[in-house]
Amino acid sequence: MTSNMGRSVGFFSNTFWSIYNFRRSLIKQLIAEGYTVYAISTNDKYRPLLEEIGCKTVVIKSFDVQSTAVLKEARVIRQITRTLRSLPCEYIYTFTIKPNLYTALTTFLTGKKAILTVNGLGNVFSEGNMISRISLKLFKLAFKRAHRVFFQNRDDYFFFKEKISLDENKVSFVRGSGVNTDEFVVSVKPSLPGDRLIFLLACRLLKEKGVYEYIAAARRIKAKYPDVQFWLLGMEAKNPSAIPLNEIKKYADEGTISLLEKTDNVNGLLEKTDVMVLPSFYNEGIPRILLEGLSKGLPVITTDSVGCRETVIDERNGYMIEPRNVDSLENAFHRMIELPVAERDAMRRESRRLAEAEFNEEKVIEHYISIIREAEPVIDQFTVNAVGAR
Repeated sequence: MTSNMGRSVGFFSNTFWSIYNFRRSLIKQLIAEGYTVYAISTNDKYRPLLEEIGCKTVVIKSFDVQSTAVLKEARVIRQITRTLRSLPCEYIYTFTIKPNLYTALTTFLTGKKAILTVNGLGNVFSEGNMISRISLKLFKLAFKRAHRVFFQNRDDYFFFKEKISLDENKVSFVRGSGVNTDEFVVSVKPSLPGDRLIFLLACRLLKEKGVYEYIAAARRIKAKYPDVQFWLLGMEAKNPSAIPLNEIKKYADEGTISLLEKTDNVNGLLEKTDVMVLPSFYNEGIPRILLEGLSKGLPVITTDSVGCRETVIDERNGYMIEPRNVDSLENAFHRMIELPVAERDAMRRESRRLAEAEFNEEKVIEHYISIIREAEPVIDQFTVNAVGAR
């Protein structure tokens, strides 16, 4: 390793937004240790925010996460190859599907070491169509060429282990992207009676996130508890299963939900929230918004689904519900509303305990940085359980 390349690291993701929001603490730590950090993505308003914290940015103009056009993707891969080859980085961290694939598949051309994170599988493999089959073959080759592959949950690991051979010497585990428990401190909002609770769903507007189930259950609950509020912070998405924002607005107009404006102050929003909700049946990694809710000491209602189930101990810090089941979600809302304040406060304490013990981002950062320090990755109990259990 040359001294120049050894002190430079790249981050490649779908957006600068995702790099800034999900990897900012890792980047800051690397910069503090003397590394030069490059962020690589399409241009958006978060690019200057990354530059403000000392990160160099590189724009790949033609990158389109939704494109499946062969000729267009071939041109993008050539641009990515030229870009990565030109950077003085030995290691490139990637966190989303296309950057994972394209970075690993071009390592023989770029000379880089790709550190991949499987941050959930989304709906790539849910249909079982030609794109799914092609993607699986590409992942098999990508994992073979990657320097290290991180998984965020057991389900994704076992999915790939069953479908393709994995080099266990390359596999590591992290507990999602982690959460800064010093930034997301326990909410000081006083506990309210159940019939005045504020529930919050914050997600991309995709059908698989359980948006329609949330609205349907909210409508039923408000018929009995009109003062209960159901907030929705919905981010528009480019995806075949995306829900148009205009369609969601009609439910706000009828009073079922409160549709919130976009905000960069998620911490402040969670300070006003009583219960965190994510009725997702999307193939998640471990959703960052749930980790932030845990750190704020919020009870959680989420599904017994990939990635989500990692964040809730049923009836201790919230309720685990059946995916795609409006009745199950309604029942969880009802139980939370009827729960005595003292028991809800006990759930709040358990959520915070989980955040501190299981999801503190300092552990995640140490895992990632250990790779480029050429040290063995940190092995914790989760790693042992994830590899050994089935």
